Amino acid sequence: MVTQPCTAEPLSFSLEDRLRYLDRRVADLEERKEQLSLELQRLAAVAERAILAPGFGDLAETVARVRTIAEQTGSHRLKGLAAWATAICLFHGGAWDDLFIEASTAHELRWTTSMPSALAALAALHRDDERWAGPYIKRVADAARRLGTANGGGAYSSWVQSLQLRRAGRDHDALRRLVTGECPAADWSYDGIYSPRVQAARLAVSLGDQPTLQQILAWNRKRRDLHPGVRAHCQGLASHDPALLAQAASIYQAGGQIPQLAEAAEDLGLLLARQGDQAAARPHMTQAIQLYQDLGATWDLHRACAEFRAHGLRPHPYATRQRPTTGWRSLTRSETRIANLVARGRSNPQIADELCLSRRTVETHVSHILTKLGVRSRVDIVGHGD
Repeated sequence: MVTQPCTAEPLSFSLEDRLRYLDRRVADLEERKEQLSLELQRLAAVAERAILAPGFGDLAETVARVRTIAEQTGSHRLKGLAAWATAICLFHGGAWDDLFIEASTAHELRWTTSMPSALAALAALHRDDERWAGPYIKRVADAARRLGTANGGGAYSSWVQSLQLRRAGRDHDALRRLVTGECPAADWSYDGIYSPRVQAARLAVSLGDQPTLQQILAWNRKRRDLHPGVRAHCQGLASHDPALLAQAASIYQAGGQIPQLAEAAEDLGLLLARQGDQAAARPHMTQAIQLYQDLGATWDLHRACAEFRAHGLRPHPYATRQRPTTGWRSLTRSETRIANLVARGRSNPQIADELCLSRRTVETHVSHILTKLGVRSRVDIVGHGD
């Protein structure tokens, strides 16, 4: 069932080597145009390093700088880079309403990879919204056909297809989609973003597939720069070790990785429940359910509650509110935040800078706000704000 890991050649120099070289070059240059070009190369390297790290603080700071330069130069490529990195931050931070728009922005700017669309598709599927996921799924599939394994095209497609198969109750096929192919998604390098290693390990454990589970752990051992939360999560699942799952949850929480934290809390709670310690399991169950509610991840919420009930735990009643279609209460959390800033007189560029979003994302939100409130101009929003 498993294949050998991807053997694509690594870069000639490590990211740290590239950063040191570019730092020296930037310091030595005085000509603004060439210095700006080198600074952008350096920022791209910083962004790449941040993606592989446990947290995303460096990435958020880098994105802000890239966006500033993009606005100064009018570069669509840089705007695409900023949208790509922002989508990653939004996925991890649980700001999925912003993520959907930012992913569309990256696509419209013809960014080179389909990762933003893949993250948006995953978020929509976790929210149990196949219709909303549809356009993003199509973009990911189109990119996979066009690019193959280049720029992660095949890996991103595997992420999405595996979740679709899980939702259809086809767990064996979902696992196979992650661990087979020319470059198995479960051996993909950017595992800190949406870890197919963890998804594959969860499926292998639930299916009792020990050979595949051991293959995943072997891939993990070969990667020295593996995200520490991912390493602890996979090993904790494999060895049924609550301490390792708690370690993974702590790392995710410190890094602000909300979806991963929810899954680690769920896995820890279920493991403790299976081991007969319902009292210790309950706080982790409560945390997971609250996080899934905050994300709007309806599919995960129903699935997790059913699992906990099957192991003798009764989650507290929860309500999935039906949001009205018009009026102030129809606004999403992100739209409410932006509407309040508009009501205080902030311009779109000011809002974009304050919330670390692209101007296009803010413009889209403002358009949606005007439609939902039934008003024609920004001035009309003032009377609606808090």
